[in-house]
Amino acid sequence: MIVDSYDKKTFTKGHVQKGERLIDAAKRETCEEIGICELEHVAKLGRIDIWFRDRFQYKGKLIHKYIHYFLFQADPTARIRIPTPKKRGEKIQKGMWVPAEKVLEESSYRDMESIIKKALKITGRKYK
Repeated sequence: MIVDSYDKKTFTKGHVQKGERLIDAAKRETCEEIGICELEHVAKLGRIDIWFRDRFQYKGKLIHKYIHYFLFQADPTARIRIPTPKKRGEKIQKGMWVPAEKVLEESSYRDMESIIKKALKITGRKYK
């Protein structure tokens, strides 16, 4: 999980580049944001649809965003490395490994519940 620029615990996300497939964007953003680049695709988890007030690029504008989530497997020895941001604005404050059983309670965004539960079911993990 990461602590995002809104001080919330969540997962990596970002923007799809022109001509890029959703899954490739998810892998690239994970690599860029937390330094874990060797990822094996396990499953598509679904999409959430959010509205929020942007504090960085559009300064208060109401934004509608669709976020697609994928379950990837990383090497068990993979280490999270948060790069120094190249520009001001949104940035990841922290990255951390969270035991699967605690991800649901650690998530700051309630709209992630169905995505997290699906991932836990696929991996055979329980949640509290």
